Amino acid sequence: MFSESADANKTIKLVGHTSGVAEFADVLCFKTSGPDHWVNEGMVLYTTCSTPQVKVHALSPSAQTVTDAMVSYARTLPSIGKGIQPFPCVTPNDQSIVLLVETQGVHLLLGGDLEKGANPQRGWQAVVASTVRPKLLSSGYKVAHHGADNGDIDEIWTHLNDKEPKALLTPYAGGKKPRPSDDDVKRIKGKTSHVYCTVWPPKQTPAGRVVDRTMNDVARNRRMIPKRPGHIRLRVPLTGKANQIVVDLFNNAKKI
Repeated sequence: MFSESADANKTIKLVGHTSGVAEFADVLCFKTSGPDHWVNEGMVLYTTCSTPQVKVHALSPSAQTVTDAMVSYARTLPSIGKGIQPFPCVTPNDQSIVLLVETQGVHLLLGGDLEKGANPQRGWQAVVASTVRPKLLSSGYKVAHHGADNGDIDEIWTHLNDKEPKALLTPYAGGKKPRPSDDDVKRIKGKTSHVYCTVWPPKQTPAGRVVDRTMNDVARNRRMIPKRPGHIRLRVPLTGKANQIVVDLFNNAKKI
């Protein structure tokens, strides 16, 4: 399916800048020959051969989401005499991959960009309701969707995480409403007192009206880029427990 779209895209150069097809073509050029494996809930993506063992589980996308995605992608395939259709913008985002890293004593939840989902068969609702996911509670949580409320449900904190997990945030300042917002942080701090962000506040502007006015005249969108990106590191022995997790903060990262 993707190969057909990518091949068609080669003859229509303009579409490559607007449809998203070119990005898939770039990925496929590095792809080895099959078989293809579609990541979905309940799949074990990685297992170490050493002891103690470490496993990486996929908690999403759900089976229903994969089915819907296949149908949606099939509709973009070009027919004879017709141009390539842009890949659809899926909202809410229920196709993002959520990972669970399982160790002997400590588990980590990586939330990706997954949103709530339109119903219990999609998004975070499907993760919580899944009958095939490992029933493990995580002590560290990479908060989904930059901490936005549309990527958060109470059950993430009660069904998937330990009490007071280490919550890690990465901001996004490119939109009209930077994430995480103050309300997002307040909501997350209501779940755990251990909240860390790679950059805080997420949106910073140059000082002075003259500078602001000049920048607004020449740039449609702008944001300050820190000299060095923030970095949060969690470290714990493979045989360790949650109370042994050490949080290291680098550059602009801080506890909020």
